[in-house]
Amino acid sequence: MTHMLSTVVPLLLVGILGGSLLAEQPSPKMVEQGGFRLPEDFECRLYADDDLAHDISCMTFDSQGRVVVSGPGYIKTLMTDPAAPADAPKAKQAVLFSEVPKSGAQGLCFVGNDLYASGDGAVWKFTDANGDGAADGPPVEFVSGLKTGGEHGVHNIIQGPDGWLYIIGGNDSGISETLNNIPTAPIRKVTGGAILRVSLDGKQREVIAHGFRNPYDLCFNSVGSLFTWDSDGERVQHLPFYTPCRVFDVGRGRHHGWVNAGWQSSWSRPQWWPDVVDRMIEVGRGSPTGMRCYRHRQFPERYRDGIFFACWTFGRIYFIKPERVARGGGGAHADKYEASYKATHEVFLESTGNAGFSPTALAIAPDGSLFVSTGGRKTKGGVYRISYGARAALMKPDDPKDALAQVLAADQPDAAWSRAKWVPQAKELGESAFERWLLAETLGNDQYKDIRAVEILTELFGGVAPKVGEEVSWRFRGDIIQRKDGSRTNRAREFPARMAWASERNTKLEERQANDWFQAFAVEAGSHGHRAAYEAIMMTKGFLGKSFKENGETEGMPNLALQDFKRASHFGDKNSGDMGGLRGAQLRVGDVYLDKKARWDDGYVSMKAETKRNAAETESMHDLWNNGTAEQDYEYARLVAMTGAEPRGFWETLPFKWTRESSVEDDLHYLFVATRRTKPHVDHALPTIACAWLDLSRKMQTRQQYPSRFWSEMVGAAFAEMLKKNPKLVEVMIAQKEFELAEHTLFINAMEGDVRQEAVFMLAQRVKTWSPELVKLAGEVIKERTPKLSEGSQLALQRATDPAVRKAILNSNVMSDPKGAALLELVIKQVADLSLRDAAILSLPEYATPYWSIAVRGMESFQASVVEKSLDMMVGTFMPCPNAGGEEQTMKNVQTWWAENCVIHLRAARRFQGQSSREKLLVRLKDAAAEHLKSTQRVNGRKLETFEEIEAAVREFFPEQAKALPPSSILNLAEEQARWAKLDVSKGDSTKGKVIFEQRQCARCHSGNARLGPDLKGVTTRWSVADLFLHTSDPSRQISPTWEGETFTLKDGRQFIGRAVYDSPSAVLVQTTPDETVRITGEELQSRRKAEVSLMPPGLLMGLTDAELADLHAYLRTLQ
Repeated sequence: MTHMLSTVVPLLLVGILGGSLLAEQPSPKMVEQGGFRLPEDFECRLYADDDLAHDISCMTFDSQGRVVVSGPGYIKTLMTDPAAPADAPKAKQAVLFSEVPKSGAQGLCFVGNDLYASGDGAVWKFTDANGDGAADGPPVEFVSGLKTGGEHGVHNIIQGPDGWLYIIGGNDSGISETLNNIPTAPIRKVTGGAILRVSLDGKQREVIAHGFRNPYDLCFNSVGSLFTWDSDGERVQHLPFYTPCRVFDVGRGRHHGWVNAGWQSSWSRPQWWPDVVDRMIEVGRGSPTGMRCYRHRQFPERYRDGIFFACWTFGRIYFIKPERVARGGGGAHADKYEASYKATHEVFLESTGNAGFSPTALAIAPDGSLFVSTGGRKTKGGVYRISYGARAALMKPDDPKDALAQVLAADQPDAAWSRAKWVPQAKELGESAFERWLLAETLGNDQYKDIRAVEILTELFGGVAPKVGEEVSWRFRGDIIQRKDGSRTNRAREFPARMAWASERNTKLEERQANDWFQAFAVEAGSHGHRAAYEAIMMTKGFLGKSFKENGETEGMPNLALQDFKRASHFGDKNSGDMGGLRGAQLRVGDVYLDKKARWDDGYVSMKAETKRNAAETESMHDLWNNGTAEQDYEYARLVAMTGAEPRGFWETLPFKWTRESSVEDDLHYLFVATRRTKPHVDHALPTIACAWLDLSRKMQTRQQYPSRFWSEMVGAAFAEMLKKNPKLVEVMIAQKEFELAEHTLFINAMEGDVRQEAVFMLAQRVKTWSPELVKLAGEVIKERTPKLSEGSQLALQRATDPAVRKAILNSNVMSDPKGAALLELVIKQVADLSLRDAAILSLPEYATPYWSIAVRGMESFQASVVEKSLDMMVGTFMPCPNAGGEEQTMKNVQTWWAENCVIHLRAARRFQGQSSREKLLVRLKDAAAEHLKSTQRVNGRKLETFEEIEAAVREFFPEQAKALPPSSILNLAEEQARWAKLDVSKGDSTKGKVIFEQRQCARCHSGNARLGPDLKGVTTRWSVADLFLHTSDPSRQISPTWEGETFTLKDGRQFIGRAVYDSPSAVLVQTTPDETVRITGEELQSRRKAEVSLMPPGLLMGLTDAELADLHAYLRTLQ
């Protein structure tokens, strides 16, 4: 056996592999249908709406083929309406399975009549012995000590081909090495999110993979490969350590890159590191949720054994068809633990309407349809069914000739409804039936069924018998299968890889038998077996795994294979010239240091404080710089930053890395490396470094890239750090012609003293488009340089209405520095820009306040500080009253002008009424509004002590100007309040009141699961009758911050008013009505601001009689 391994081990290393499993196929034609875009001939129909299950977090099928969903405080079984058409099934009712987990189960998996669910700090086991869709009693704790219900906790659960449960969790899930109780568990120290493998009795547990951020789901394909897709580090997009959403061919016993716990750290090991599993594909931004491998027959061939995976952020379902790839035998990545698949993702389905499609889970139905649940973050729940036209109803079984073939060809064999069929059949057929299949001459004709025979023997019968395994092993030699009659046939390599997998799970083999068997099949499997071999070595119970892991060698494995594995696991010699050598050098300084919270220098600092010896080692490796791949340069530069080395020729050639074509991420990587240098940079290098910093924003604008949450913070911090050792860089930077974008204020923030002021002056003169940050900096500089105006100058400036006169006063009487005057005028110009108005007004110095027109604009702000500043600007200011026509016309114009200004103050007050922290501001607004109204000289003798009295007077004497008030209703509120105060509601009829409640559409926003207003339970105990009806008639009078809306303006001119139910740099999900949700991407959004009025329309009580109002109140009293 050993001799045989030595001769064929190049197959293990080079990875000879047959043809691709996927022939090139054209992408399907996409069509729009019912608010979705999906491939032609597919249908997407609503199976269950929000009224049956709100805010669904997870979904699965039970063993009877019924949809089971979960959400906050419920698990429900959805019952299909028997009267619904077969090709358009519809849920009729929801049976409450359980009221726990209260946190909402984010993982559901049926095994027979048992349900395993994650939530409330554990994985729980429910039992439904009678199959009625409801749990028989409280659940039993299956795995405890977990973190669930949150964004990065424990998520989904599936049953694997070995019959065990696989539980996946994010980097706050609590899945750690403390859960291991199997001696051969492959991971001894868990970092990041992980996958836990648990036997059905719960007695055996092992963590099999780690290094994830926040994966939600996982699935197996037909040859036993395990896949998941992980979330990105959205807060650090366009920084060097940004990691996009990615799909993994999971490496069992391996690390997948993500290191720290929690959301505050966003650092992942680069995928080219030898100790990280390759990403099969990268998707970019998103929120990964459900994932399923399609192993049914309803969909066309191109989708079979492909993988569907859902994105919550963008409301999409992606699809990939993984292809096998051969592992190369040399080059820069010879020591890399590579993915054994490649794929290109495509959008299978995405929402085009406003129904609100936020996919949370995927599941395959018994008829082969793909079911999708929606919900999350208190959004509208629903279940959709995607089918391939009428084929779902017309599809018939393949009618296999015998029961054995029927078991081996079972659709979706990992699903509970499928297991309920084939497991009893397999047990009835017995072990010998599957052994005969493996010994038959037809072995190799149908790889899928061959593998299923191995999996079924492993799960149900303890493994493949030794004699059967020896016979199968003898027949597998090279690239052919030997027939007993002497004939040969080509064979695929997945089957021997699966036999290698089965060897370490086989309870019938002695240790030495298992090792010999494992080696034979692993080598024969080629590149796939190479990976299967490593995984099995990490997990095997036998002599081979123990010896290999403890000693790094064993007589049973050829030396060449050992060296390759050791290089992938422990890295090569420091002078080997490959990535392994660089990574090994990094580890010798204690690996990269990572803070608990994201920092700019994460990944550029070593754990070891003293690095002089390591710096010398780094300098001795200088031949690796600019002498290999881009990744090699990348990591050598990192090593320089970690060790503080001064390699020959490194710093002189580093500037050549910053080019017009280089990426922002790569530019920042080398800028961060340059920042870590312990010595100052030479003067002639500073212009290049300055332009590299300045070009970051230009590149992002040109490439339509948008800074993430931490981008400016981290870039600014790194620049500030560089200035400590390179203070000359400031003057060099502001002298560059590229210093001209508003985004460059992040560099000014790191500057100090006179040079900082000069930088602001220069940028303000050069910039074409201002930003709030630049306005703020300009205001700071103006205030720093300018004394307070004298009383004479203040009065002159108050009366100056001509811009030229105003400028002359400022230049001659206010500022000795003409730059300051010019800067002030530039700031004043920004008031015209709505997006800059608030910042500009707040930035104006005290002497600039006598601008009435600016103050009027400021009164429209939703920021209390801006309104207060605007009030200050109005006090004592010369008011430019209109003066036209004769005396009578002039008086009329003046009266109208005063009334308009009264309305301006009332509009401002509306935005802050009901906010206890704004009481002083409201008093100022009320007093100013009353004074303006009195100045009209038309309300003499009227009591104007409250907002209501002032508003009533405006509506009476100035009805045209009153139209500018936010609509409260066309009712006379003063009269209505008096009426409501006398109303006897005790005799109301709650039944009739319910009818009114629904007729006035109150139920749409205040009832159900997708409400846009507060729950009205107990409302009559919190409000008096008069107050309740007042706020119902005038909802904008007081808007709770919880229910404030926003106005979203798109670049194409459209506007939506609603509440953001999900917010990220890449997309905002806006709920506009209880039934509609609009998804707005970052590229579409022009601006967003608080809505001026309540989402609730005014005047809802108009026309109701006293009796009807009493009925309505009676119904509201029932809402307890």
